[in-house]
Amino acid sequence: MNEIKVREVPTNRSLQCIGNVIQQHLEGKAFGNLHVFVNSVYFISKVIKRYKLMPDVVKVVCANDESNQNKIGKKYPIGKPLDPVKKVNFYTSTCFEGCDIYDENGKTYVVSDGNRQNSLLDISTLFIQICGRIRNSNYNKDGITYIFSPTRYDGDVTLEMFKKTCADEYVISDK
Repeated sequence: MNEIKVREVPTNRSLQCIGNVIQQHLEGKAFGNLHVFVNSVYFISKVIKRYKLMPDVVKVVCANDESNQNKIGKKYPIGKPLDPVKKVNFYTSTCFEGCDIYDENGKTYVVSDGNRQNSLLDISTLFIQICGRIRNSNYNKDGITYIFSPTRYDGDVTLEMFKKTCADEYVISDK
């Protein structure tokens, strides 16, 4: 079994936190391509608009329907997992399971916004699925970054309880 390193970033401002990460990468202060998994097209559209991300640096992979296209804007075509990667790549639940992403410079970020129910993750299943989406990244050994904000359920499951539940199938690291 492969060890999965998870860097937790608790915050009350998930959008601002991932926006700061994006700006660091676009300004050359951090390296690699961002692969951001968040189950909210609304959240993605807010990031794009607030940080004035241009279509040439953004790929959005979500359900290909008119409602989603209207949320992100006509300038940002809805992509597919195997489309060429860009500097910032967003994925909704359409890519949480069963799709392969290839990017030697890919870094995985998972965002859960506790204020929006549809962006919460089932930490026991979906999170584990997301961890392995980028198949060939030179950064896989660095693990993933999990940016999350509190929910009304905070405190119900401790990290130790989560580790115990997953111990039979996965190796989890505190590193």
